[in-house]
Amino acid sequence: MDIEGYLQPSLGRELLVCISTSDNAGDIEKFVNHEISMFGGWKLISNDTKSKAKKKLVEKSNGMFRWAYLQWKQLKGCRMDQIVLDRLDILPETLSAAYDKIYNSFQPGELESLVLQRTVRWVLYAKRPLETAALLATIEHQRTTVNGGEDEYKPFSKSNLTQLALESVCRDLVVRDPQLDTWGFSHASVAEHFLLKNEPWIENAKSEITISLTHFLIKCCTAFGSVWPPPGVKEEWDNIRSLEHSVNYWFRSRGVDLGEPRDPRHPLQTYTQQEWVKHMSDTSDQDPKLADVTRVLKLFLGQTGPQTSSTEYQVYCKYIMFGQDKQYVEVRKHVQPFQNSTFGIVTLGLTRLLPGWWDQALFPVKLNTHKESLLELAAEFRHASICEDLVLRGFPINRDRDFEDHGWNAFGLAMINENLEVARFLLNNGASPYLPDSPESFKSLFCFAAAKGLEYLQVLLDGGADPNTHCSAICTWGCALSMAAWKGDVRSSEALINAGANANPKCSNCNHRSPLTMAFGTEFPNRNSYLPLVRLLLKHGADANTPMKGEIGWKKYDSMLEATVIVEHGADVKTPLESLGYDTILEYAVMKGDVNFPRFLIEHGADVHSRLKIGKFGSLLAAATVEPDSSLDMVKFLIEEVHADLEQLEWRLSPIALETKSGDKSALWSSLDHAMSGKYLTDVHQVDPQVFLDMDAYYGQQSRSRC
Repeated sequence: MDIEGYLQPSLGRELLVCISTSDNAGDIEKFVNHEISMFGGWKLISNDTKSKAKKKLVEKSNGMFRWAYLQWKQLKGCRMDQIVLDRLDILPETLSAAYDKIYNSFQPGELESLVLQRTVRWVLYAKRPLETAALLATIEHQRTTVNGGEDEYKPFSKSNLTQLALESVCRDLVVRDPQLDTWGFSHASVAEHFLLKNEPWIENAKSEITISLTHFLIKCCTAFGSVWPPPGVKEEWDNIRSLEHSVNYWFRSRGVDLGEPRDPRHPLQTYTQQEWVKHMSDTSDQDPKLADVTRVLKLFLGQTGPQTSSTEYQVYCKYIMFGQDKQYVEVRKHVQPFQNSTFGIVTLGLTRLLPGWWDQALFPVKLNTHKESLLELAAEFRHASICEDLVLRGFPINRDRDFEDHGWNAFGLAMINENLEVARFLLNNGASPYLPDSPESFKSLFCFAAAKGLEYLQVLLDGGADPNTHCSAICTWGCALSMAAWKGDVRSSEALINAGANANPKCSNCNHRSPLTMAFGTEFPNRNSYLPLVRLLLKHGADANTPMKGEIGWKKYDSMLEATVIVEHGADVKTPLESLGYDTILEYAVMKGDVNFPRFLIEHGADVHSRLKIGKFGSLLAAATVEPDSSLDMVKFLIEEVHADLEQLEWRLSPIALETKSGDKSALWSSLDHAMSGKYLTDVHQVDPQVFLDMDAYYGQQSRSRC
């Protein structure tokens, strides 16, 4: 891709920073000068030769630091001037030529050449860096065909394969990470170099590695009962109902014989068991060795056909999948019964490699142990092509599943597993969007979709699903609109409303909270960001009183902003906030200390003169005086502006408040502001100081009774 050409029209040339290998020349010169001057092995080399070496390395590097490093490493082995000069005359012209020089130092067919080739192949195509023990085992036992003869299956003597031998053969191409004990290319350019080689050992590497891994897996499974597990462990496995924890524990145990690659705990087997399926899936339809990959896969699954699986496959499903828990935790229960490999083939997505074989004696009504059809397995594991194939074969899309089945049909499984391509395909082929609630989470499919976002909701809406679908009684949200509101998703909420969702749904269960309540209850990074959502809901009929009816206890009003919005849409400011422990929103506002908040509420009908029935204090004036978060300004506002009676200071908690223990502890005169409130009341309004002592004693007693 021409990055400069792509960016220049939008950024302008003056904003582009151009980087060239020529920019490295200065750094390369510093590196070469420092290395030559500090290298003790060249004490007998003349200064003239050293100067020529410096000049040649810098000039011919052409900005390639890696090239300069490799050539200097070669020159360091020279101990005579003439040898240095001769070497300078035959320096490779390019970095690729430098790599070829190392690679071609071994004759084709030599042991070192085979070791290097096999190492490069595995490092190039392994799904993750291999440990030393695993890499040595792959090189030693590599097999590239199903029935490989001596030309294709060349095991090495263990004495020829050691870490030191591997480091010597692979010098400067493949290196070992001493901290992780894993192997990788010394530089990204090494991988690029070998990928461009038009030689069979590279061109066929991907499929031949897959074949080798399958052989490793077959040997491991064949060794069950002889090589592994130990007799005592096997007896334990034979006598317990659930193998999961026992097998997984043994797979993690120590004491592995690195000389026995059939042991499932061997690093080679660990890699094989965890990555084998990925290697299989990556096999291209155009791979020249596709037929060999298919043959070895059939050998593993059972050559007589999928209806009668091999012993090795059954060991793989019964033990290996438990041993490699993280890789197979979502898979293992779906491949049962093990005697029929069809369920495993579909679950693992291997049908493409087995055309005309995997679908022998295929029946649409055939279910696995967990009562799942092949179509449902394909949908759950995101295999779009398999879904299409099975639908064309007549597999039922809208198969009814009992609540006890613990799952949805193919369409529901595609949705919850975020496979929108399959979901749309199933809808277009007759899938019904009306599904029962999930027996695991008790959410409706609509509620799931709302949690995912607009793209998922749109699939259901386009399919004609009812946006007013309610969840079961146990679901917290109750409907899709409440979920979207709780997520703060304005676009999804708008789409639901436009499709006919009721902004004020009449849920059958009292635990379900309204969309407006959920909008107030969610936590937003920006407290103003949810107001468009609140206004949208109110505009389309949401009951403005629901957030004030105690439906949701974790949201508290931070200012008059929320109150303004709902009051403007008809909320009754006298509605009790019982679940929050306040008489009304006015008590809450007074306790927060900002006079604008209660002023607004009083202007819209809030009563400042009544006794508090449910709140934390007997009166609003007591709340303003005692509450730590309130203020002197609030006390003045209540007395001077709205004319609260000073007798309110002596009002005590109502019987209801005492019974519900809604009173709260408060330390009188806990701040300078409160001391000033007391001074204001005594100096300006001649309140007897004994009143404050009585208040302190009373509210302090209430506080202690609640501790």
